[in-house]
Amino acid sequence: MCITIVGRVSDIFGRRWIFIGGAALGVIGSIVGATAKNVSTLIGATSIIGIGAATQLSYYYVLGELVPMKYRFFANAVIYLMEIPCIAVAPVISNSFLISHPSVGWRGNYYLLIALNTTALICWVLFYHPPTFAMKHENESAWKYIKNFDYLGTMLYTGGLVSVHPYLNPGLLC
Repeated sequence: MCITIVGRVSDIFGRRWIFIGGAALGVIGSIVGATAKNVSTLIGATSIIGIGAATQLSYYYVLGELVPMKYRFFANAVIYLMEIPCIAVAPVISNSFLISHPSVGWRGNYYLLIALNTTALICWVLFYHPPTFAMKHENESAWKYIKNFDYLGTMLYTGGLVSVHPYLNPGLLC
């Protein structure tokens, strides 16, 4: 649900800190998940990871800045070709933590996420330097945009997405 907000907010305030913040949330959520003592904490950790993942799934905004239009189709194809094997291998890795490494168990998934999200966070900090708010909005105040942001509309829009999504509202599956 947060993915719908990432694009507009990053357009206004700049992408760098939005994406760094998302990667940081991924690390924090992974640490909370790895150290969870009960299911409620695990659900909270997964929610934090999900909010962070909204920025990670918005890679196409970054792709638009980094890759010339002429090569974007090819760049998207390369990214999707790298994702497909990972999607197939992920359940095998999860299962191997449970079967081959019972002392690590399900927490191994979160340990792996800590490593991946930390690597992503370091890469965002070191290598991604898009235009800043000051570069995009010369002589304008960020407070003006914060005050004029449509918070109610954003909440209603996001709430509307939740209410019509069949997996989040099982009554719609019938």
